[in-house]
Formats: sequence, C-alpha cells, structure tokens
Amino acid sequence: MASYYQTNRLVQTNWAEIVQRCKSGDRHAQSEAYRQSWRIIYPSVYLIMRNREDAEDVMQEAYIKGFNKLADLTAPEKYVAWQKMICVREAISRVRRKKNFTILFPEFNENIKDQVEEKDERYDIPTEQLAKHIGKLPQGYQMIIQLHIMEKMSHQEIGDQLGIGASTSRSQYSRALTKLRKEIGVEK
Repeated sequence: MASYYQTNRLVQTNWAEIVQRCKSGDRHAQSEAYRQSWRIIYPSVYLIMRNREDAEDVMQEAYIKGFNKLADLTAPEKYVAWQKMICVREAISRVRRKKNFTILFPEFNENIKDQVEEKDERYDIPTEQLAKHIGKLPQGYQMIIQLHIMEKMSHQEIGDQLGIGASTSRSQYSRALTKLRKEIGVEK
C-alpha cells in the first residue's frame, strides 16, 4: 500500500504532460511515468506471478507495450489505471501460457474474508489459516478469486481475460466460495 506521501505525490503528478512527452518518445518521461506508477501496479502483478523475477519481467514487457499504445489513451489522468490493466493482462497471459494458475498472496485474504462473511456473521478465522484454506482450492478457483476480489474485475472482464464466458466465471466464483466455506467449516 502506498504511503500518504506517495499517494499525495501521485495525485499531484501532471499526467497530461508526462503522457504527451512519452508519446513523443521522451525516454526521461517514460522513466518518470514508470517511477511514479510502479508502486501501485507491481503488487497486482506480483499477486498473479508469485515470483519477483517473473513479475519484474512482466512489468518491463507491459510498460513497453503501454508506451507503444499511448495513442489509444484518451484520458491521460487515467494513465495509472490504464497501465495497470495492461500489466495485469500481460501477467494473466503469461500465467495462462505456463498453465500455472496458482495465485495466492496473504495480503488479499481480508477482502476474501469479507466475502465469505457475507453469509455467516459468526465466522472468524485468522488470515493465515484462511490463506492455507485458499491454497487448497483448485488453481482455477484461486485465479478467479484473485481477479474478482483483489483486482475488482467484473465476471465479464475475467471471462474475456481467461477465454471463458462471464457466466462460467460467476459459477466458478460461486463454487470457489462454497468450497472455501466447506473447507473452513462454515457450511456442510
């Protein structure tokens, strides 16, 4: 999570100027864009890749793709969100090519815990135990939980990224939560 200073500085960044300079091929502007946004984007890529070297490779490739597609960006103030989506898509693509769908990172378990608690208010489990239970889920379930809860992607977006229908994403998400509830003993 970004500190107050980092967040405040990001808000004050003149993205219109930086993006315009990047569009003209200014390497210093590209470096500035990367430096100003990587702390926000990298955690999402790492969550998907689960490996520092792979996450860094994805970031590098995705930023190059982003800089090459800047003409498509119509709202420079949304640069960070736009670049983040490129990075997340690149990470998903790389994971799909490897056929490795294991995505789990302890910091997102509180969001998952909130989703599980919707059905049973009495449910209480330490985050570490929840992480272990999530790790026992099938890899595809882990991927959909990650994308829907952490990346806040809609089921349509998840379906588009994974090459499945939105209804399949919804049903897989529902099954994942049901299996998780059974695993932790909330449902029988």
